[in-house]
Amino acid sequence: MKQTVRFSSVLALLLALIFVVLYEAFAPFIVEVFIRDTETVAFGSAFIRLRSIAVPFMALTFILVAVFQGTGAAKEAFILSLLRKGVIDIPLMFAMDHIFPLHGLMLVQPIVEFCGMLFAMIVYRIKQRNYIKV
Repeated sequence: MKQTVRFSSVLALLLALIFVVLYEAFAPFIVEVFIRDTETVAFGSAFIRLRSIAVPFMALTFILVAVFQGTGAAKEAFILSLLRKGVIDIPLMFAMDHIFPLHGLMLVQPIVEFCGMLFAMIVYRIKQRNYIKV
């Protein structure tokens, strides 16, 4: 199981980083598919680039959530979901919008995904140390 998780994580991280590079390089073109206004393209490109920071964290988190669900650790997977999309996400939206108007909301997802990834990795390590098959 450990080798499978490691292989999946490396592959997911590699693909995620490729997509981050693509988002970074082609952000204006992606926005221009939907709208051509220069100012909107500039804002949209910045938003895509900020949000794409979350992709590698999401990739690793989703791998570990699948491991938790597949090994009967549904409680941990549920808690992780609550943390990511409720406990951390909503209050952080208000705080970041206040601290960094406009762009702050785009930074919420990378922060939330990073926190979720850390939580998932910690839980995974604890389960490994306690000799529970994960």
